[in-house]
Amino acid sequence: MECDICCKDFDKAERAPKNVPCGHTVCLHCLQRTDKRECPTCRQVFGPPPADLPTNLTILRRIERQGEARSARGWCSDCRVVAMRACWDEHEVLAPKAALRRLLPEGALKQAAEQIVGLRRQCREEEVLLTLLTVESWHLSLRAENGVQELSGTMRNTDSPLMKTMWLLMATMARGSEAPGESSRSSAWITPSKAGTAAKAGEGSGSDRSPPSQGPR
Repeated sequence: MECDICCKDFDKAERAPKNVPCGHTVCLHCLQRTDKRECPTCRQVFGPPPADLPTNLTILRRIERQGEARSARGWCSDCRVVAMRACWDEHEVLAPKAALRRLLPEGALKQAAEQIVGLRRQCREEEVLLTLLTVESWHLSLRAENGVQELSGTMRNTDSPLMKTMWLLMATMARGSEAPGESSRSSAWITPSKAGTAAKAGEGSGSDRSPPSQGPR
């Protein structure tokens, strides 16, 4: 909530919401900007010093509740990032679990399992898939379409069916993507953790490719 005079948010100190006798609520800072003891909204004169005017406790309680809500992590559906201060006032902010329920609805994983069955037949990049499956570990970088957000981490090969499925999906879906710096579209770059070579899924084996001119940050 903000003061109607300076359009700054109320707080518990310099901009505490003060109840002026005329009925208006103005922050302490605005009341102290002049020696005149009058309401800056309606110009009605009042007697007590601004600091001695009663504080609007209702507004303070609302500010505290908003602060508690904003201290929790939220996901901004408009910005598609962790919610920032402005997001809570202007955008749709969801609790992380609620956002996941919307983006990963019930039944999505079951549908994915049915689609995975046909991936092996769709994959044409067999050498890429073999490289992904056999190298001990990979450094994986995911760069968002906007070129700003980037996630990275080390993936170790295991006998887990989920890990093998992930490599199959990458070899099938990432086919034909461009190298870093050539496009702002989303991309996934994989680099052997202990080797000096790099490859992008769909562009050939990671064991016989030289490093790209520009790698992930």
